[in-house]
Amino acid sequence: QRRVREMPIGTSTKLLGLFGLAGFANFVRLGFVGYAGERCIARLRTRLYRAIIGMPAPFFDDPANRTGALVQRLSLDCNLVGSSLTEALMNGSKNLLQAVGSIGVMLYFSPTMTAAILGMLPPICLFAGGDGRYVRKLQMQMQDTMAGASTIAEERLSAIRTVKAFGQEVPESAWYAKHVDKVLTISQKMVLWNASYVGLLHTVGYMGLYCMIWAGSLLVASNDITAGILFSFMLYMVY
Repeated sequence: QRRVREMPIGTSTKLLGLFGLAGFANFVRLGFVGYAGERCIARLRTRLYRAIIGMPAPFFDDPANRTGALVQRLSLDCNLVGSSLTEALMNGSKNLLQAVGSIGVMLYFSPTMTAAILGMLPPICLFAGGDGRYVRKLQMQMQDTMAGASTIAEERLSAIRTVKAFGQEVPESAWYAKHVDKVLTISQKMVLWNASYVGLLHTVGYMGLYCMIWAGSLLVASNDITAGILFSFMLYMVY
């Protein structure tokens, strides 16, 4: 007689309930954080415009404070700052809670292996911090270059009749293409740096995973931990 093993209905119902609760929690998290982020962007844009309007007249004579640059700050830069703040808050809080919970469970399973993992974190954090500072520097350069190009392009387009009267379409197009190439160069640097960072980080992560598996197998061989505890430890370490 064939025996069909099925998961109990009560367990299935509980799992489905947990899955639904997790989905609802994600909806609440994304909804509230997104709503707050949009309000922050709107408030930031309003205060920035009020501050620009309140600046003295010599402020607008500076070439760095042309109309196009100020519009760039009010539009793209405000969106970038607001999105960065909301994403950093949302992802940072989630990752912090996951890290604290995982470390607590791993300490319960194997303090020795947990101490080894924590010993690997400082150099990785230093490397990640240096990469973040360099990427922020490149982003600032790209934003400044785009603001300058947008400023001049807006002035040229507002005086398009003068440009056409003097037959300057080709020089103006070549000038704008030159600035676009500058933005492209900076963007390519960012892509190359990010690709190198991610590739190196994955290599270090896989090496650390291999070292943990090797150390855990030694602990299993010496009967300090069981194979099930090693498997659970590796799941918490990865996720």
